Amino acid sequence: MLHKSRFRSLTLVLVVNFILNHLLREAPSTANLLGALLYTVIAFALIWAYGGERRRMFFLLLLNLILVVFRWSFLFIDSDFVHLAILVSASVFFIALIQSLFKSLISSHEVDADTLYGSVAIYFLLGNLWNSFYVLIRFFDPEAFVTSYGDMNLLYYSFVTLVGLGYGDIVPVSSLARLTASLEGITGTLYVAIVISRVVGLYISERRPSGE
Repeated sequence: MLHKSRFRSLTLVLVVNFILNHLLREAPSTANLLGALLYTVIAFALIWAYGGERRRMFFLLLLNLILVVFRWSFLFIDSDFVHLAILVSASVFFIALIQSLFKSLISSHEVDADTLYGSVAIYFLLGNLWNSFYVLIRFFDPEAFVTSYGDMNLLYYSFVTLVGLGYGDIVPVSSLARLTASLEGITGTLYVAIVISRVVGLYISERRPSGE
């Protein structure tokens, strides 16, 4: 039997991480420290969420542990290798966690508050995943993106692209960057159309009188 409200803690950590990344943009050292702390807290959120599915829990905890080790290492070893290791391990962890949450949501036959928490968590994870992709692209090609405001905030760009706003203050110029941005836009649209529609549909059908 899985915990009730099992995705609440995970969603809360992701939202806090998103907010702090923007508010602490001018204080990177503090942002890195709090980021390492928050990803450590995610380990406890995973134990709470997947305590009834030990194989999945241990797999996600292992990926999270690798990411956490590199995040803490980066506080003391500011090197390109550690930075690259963070980006790769974060991408792998986000993909695995999104897949796990998506599977749980699609296989669910009822909707409760936690189903909605899971849906929100996936959305924030998608934004974080594509942010990792963009930073990876820029790691190997510093000219892959250009900005008219001097602040290359790719996390902000990722979420703006995910929701389809496209302000134009950050622009992908390389072929790979444009392809990745296009795929994120498509993913964001499909996610809302398919997953959220399914969740809302289940929610409505549960509350519809059985005689209708």
